Amino acid sequence: MLDAEGMVIKTISPGWTDFEEAKIISRSDHACFFLNRGSWSGAPALYNHAGDKIWKYKGTANGSVAGDFDGDGHLKFAVCDKGDIHLLNESGNEIWAKNRGWIWHAEIAVLEPGQKPELVLNGRDGDLDIFDENGNELARNHTMKPVTHFCLIPWPEANSSPAVLAVEDESLSIMKPSGKLLADWKVPECKSAVGSQAVWFQPTLSSARYLVVMVDVVGGAVLVVYDTAGKIVYEETRSAGSYAVAVFPTSTGQSLLVGGNGDVTKFTLKGPKV
Repeated sequence: MLDAEGMVIKTISPGWTDFEEAKIISRSDHACFFLNRGSWSGAPALYNHAGDKIWKYKGTANGSVAGDFDGDGHLKFAVCDKGDIHLLNESGNEIWAKNRGWIWHAEIAVLEPGQKPELVLNGRDGDLDIFDENGNELARNHTMKPVTHFCLIPWPEANSSPAVLAVEDESLSIMKPSGKLLADWKVPECKSAVGSQAVWFQPTLSSARYLVVMVDVVGGAVLVVYDTAGKIVYEETRSAGSYAVAVFPTSTGQSLLVGGNGDVTKFTLKGPKV
């Protein structure tokens, strides 16, 4: 845990194993959970703020995600166990399971203002399936391009309802959960994409906003920064394991943080040459 200047405040060393893709889940009491989302070689697991294991899934999985369906501070966890989706409570006990074909990714989010959070996952034939917390299928939406790995990003602005962002064959697609295509941008050197993360980045209060996308590819990662018209303003090829991306608030705007392989790099906006 670091302060704004990158100085170490606290280190947790619980001896985690198979901890590949971590998700930090903030809590209202200023503590947090650490979710090992799981992979083909590691089982999903949940750890508390001190690093103690709360539960570990029965086997490897393509991924997992946490969400608060009821707004009461209690989380539920969706695990993509190959062809099944499992919903677990905070103790790791299974609530229900559904067979949906091969599932690569799932997210839990409020898709429209005023609604309860819903579970979004890639379904058969690359469709998007939407479920409620009880396992009822609310929609199965066909997309113009098949969706396997994806992430959610507010669109068209940082405070908007979430859209689905998917990278396939050097093409970045942004679509509504209904399947309607909103944007289709080029993303070079990403034919072998196996996942992506995205954040909005506004370096200063008066500057333009940028969409920052970190694409996980076989053997490495690609960091791409777009303007709101889809033009690439910065691109960087990174080594494998460089998968974390986040924005950090400052007194004048935001800094962009990129993590991987034991380092955190802070990016700021470079001014034009004079």
